[in-house]
Amino acid sequence: MISRAGNAWINQKGKLQKPLKISSLSRRLTSISQAHKLAKQPFDKNCPEIQEVWKGIKNKLGSAQTRKDPILLDDLRKMIE
Repeated sequence: MISRAGNAWINQKGKLQKPLKISSLSRRLTSISQAHKLAKQPFDKNCPEIQEVWKGIKNKLGSAQTRKDPILLDDLRKMIE
């Protein structure tokens, strides 16, 4: 359920939580697709209905990702020591 005030959602336990990010929703959709594949059940995540909803989700939540600087070799060595 979306709150008009802060775009918060209410989870099944009645607690507020933020909406999932696009990457989380994408992983869940892929998991659903794989579960159907393993059960030998039809599921096309590229069907027009799903793509239309997916497009709306991306427009609503946004899909830009924050770029991070690459890890330097010296820093990696310090991490594993």
